[in-house]
Amino acid sequence: MKMVLSVDFKTSKKILFVLAFVAGIGFVSCQKGGDENLYASSIAKVDECIKDNKIGEAVALLKKSEKYAGDPISRLGIFKRYKKIGENARAEKSLRKAVKKFPKSIELSAVYGHLLLREDRINEAEKVTKILSGTKYGSIYSEAAIKKNSSGNLSSYLSSEFSDVYKDVYIRTKNHSWLINAALVELANGEYLKASLLEEPLIRENFKISSSEALFWAIVQFDAGNYDICIRNVQSATDPKDKVVAASIASDCYMILDEVESAEKAREAAISSSVTDVPDIIAVNSAIWAYKKTDYIRAFDLLTNVLSKNPEYEPALLTYGKIAWLDSQPVQMTDLEKTVRKTTLRTAKMRHFDERPRFLVEDAIFRLAEIERKYQDLQKQSDGESNIIDSIDDIIVERVSLYLRSHSNLPMKAKTAEIWKTLEMNESGKNMYPSKVVYFAVQKLISYGYTDEARRLFSNYINAKYLNSIRAEEKQEKPLNETDIDIFGGERRIKAEIVPESVARLAFGNDVAKSAASMELWEVEVVAYFALVDKNVDAAKRLYEFVLFESGNVVNSYNSEIGDYNFENVSILASPSSAVNLSMIYSSLGNRKAALSLYGLAAGRCEDASIKSRILERIATIQLGMGDVHQARLSVDYSLSLDPQNADARLLKKQIKE
Repeated sequence: MKMVLSVDFKTSKKILFVLAFVAGIGFVSCQKGGDENLYASSIAKVDECIKDNKIGEAVALLKKSEKYAGDPISRLGIFKRYKKIGENARAEKSLRKAVKKFPKSIELSAVYGHLLLREDRINEAEKVTKILSGTKYGSIYSEAAIKKNSSGNLSSYLSSEFSDVYKDVYIRTKNHSWLINAALVELANGEYLKASLLEEPLIRENFKISSSEALFWAIVQFDAGNYDICIRNVQSATDPKDKVVAASIASDCYMILDEVESAEKAREAAISSSVTDVPDIIAVNSAIWAYKKTDYIRAFDLLTNVLSKNPEYEPALLTYGKIAWLDSQPVQMTDLEKTVRKTTLRTAKMRHFDERPRFLVEDAIFRLAEIERKYQDLQKQSDGESNIIDSIDDIIVERVSLYLRSHSNLPMKAKTAEIWKTLEMNESGKNMYPSKVVYFAVQKLISYGYTDEARRLFSNYINAKYLNSIRAEEKQEKPLNETDIDIFGGERRIKAEIVPESVARLAFGNDVAKSAASMELWEVEVVAYFALVDKNVDAAKRLYEFVLFESGNVVNSYNSEIGDYNFENVSILASPSSAVNLSMIYSSLGNRKAALSLYGLAAGRCEDASIKSRILERIATIQLGMGDVHQARLSVDYSLSLDPQNADARLLKKQIKE
């Protein structure tokens, strides 16, 4: 029995609609195929007319053919035939319409851009060909961009858009100089990684580059942190004039990669080369290496040679001071060794050590003091501007530090007098001193037990450097009158209130907290320390949080106002003591989780074993308070392994066992 399918009226309408739609698609498809056929037929007639020199008929047919040209290639065919018969205006018009119709066609843009460039219409060419950047036709855009900027200044060639321009020119010419130009643009804009990636075509295609090019790419890769590639480039810098710089870069790379033996070999190669102008820093670093390896004569010769040529060279001066202090320490010897050294039985090693040249502390102090005095004289003569050295701070600190260490038996008053004398000698204005010298002086005075003097020095320095100007502005906004008018029209004096010192101290911490972002980080840390000493916990907490979480581009999930803390890292610029002090504040405020997290970060950053031991002991205390006995036991054991003399850790371990 045959089954008949029936549909209702609505369904049949849907089917008819679908069929009509499909038919429409077929119609469009057939129409498109028809256009292609019409174009082919029409363009064939155009070619016959051109062959028979029937230019008028060819133009008429080309106009008609444009209607059938449905893709970029067909449009280019129209353009070429207009050009062939000399109809340049019509050719350009057809090409312009084609580019507008197919804006993503790089072929059309390339042809039109080339036409505009040949007619010296640079601005138009630059706009039309911008799409070509980074494509196989990129060199056309490069030509347009360079010509457009030909009358501009040099800085415009370093704009970011020119990096792609130079890359496109390289692709066309294979001239390495264009890649260097592109890298210079990226370097100028701080894009070190992008600059380093520009060497990839040279590496991939194994191009042979010159010594100077190898040195350039070595510097680029060093700045990008690609030290292994940097070393490979350095090895290709074989020209004698490049060898010293190459050795210096290689030495730095090897040091960063912790390949110290290779670093010294690179420095030795530079020093032993025929080139005489070896950078002083190479000799200084080799001197440090030689001293650590007990090659004292080589260390002495290298360092004194640098200082004889350049007595103001800061790294050599500071290194001489530090080695002189090490050299001044008594040698640990047994009684037998002491006896043998006085006889003819002493070994060659003993004789070598006894007869070697010495780095003398007094000589180091003299050298440092000479530069300090010379700097001060030049400062006076040039109204605060001196070219002798960029910063005298480290020189002064090393000199006074070396003096105090080598005269440890001096009375305390004599030591503090030397500190105050150093400050006075280097005062540039009322209570204004070199930054690092103030930091050193404050730390020393606190360690000597002169906390009030340290506070007074530091607060006067901060007031002079920052707060006085802020307060002066505030006074201008809100002037304070010394007199007032009574209701009878007479004048009376207003007595200024005497602010108690304790209140002034609290206000000092709060004032600094407002302007912490404009201060040096160590200054904020010291203010936070004094705020903590004065029990201004709020100010200390705010300042330490600024130091640890708002400097050095640190990213943390942290909101102290709602007690939400998720510490992943702290600023590399902050000292571990700041993390310890803030942890202590969190712990005292009952925020054990934040304290524990921050103590852990502080322990990871700390290199001093005894300090790390104390941090771990505090971690164990918090863990015990949170009921985590197992972790507390592990932490206290680790603490004692670092410092067995840590009495608090021993006591805590006893409490845990009980």
